[in-house]
Amino acid sequence: MTTSSKPRQHGWLEAKQSGGAVYELGVKESKKNKAVRRIAAPLMEKHWKNSVVNLHRIYKVAEYLYNRSKREKKDKSVNEASLGSFFNSCLSLEEQMKRKK
Repeated sequence: MTTSSKPRQHGWLEAKQSGGAVYELGVKESKKNKAVRRIAAPLMEKHWKNSVVNLHRIYKVAEYLYNRSKREKKDKSVNEASLGSFFNSCLSLEEQMKRKK
């Protein structure tokens, strides 16, 4: 790169090199994360039970549902019963027995 005699503001080069593509990827990722959080919110209220393990499972389910919604929709209705059975299938046998009690 050529240097000029004019002093530049700190971060000028980085701002010039990071064009719209970097900004665009950040916006897309932010929108995706917000959509996943919106999907996860009702699941958190129902299944969280103050367990970090459940938190991770809920976010995995929410990401799965987000990715599924982006595909072509053959069946437009999402049944909450199927979500519950999907969540329960992620649980270990011990946790399933605890929940049945």
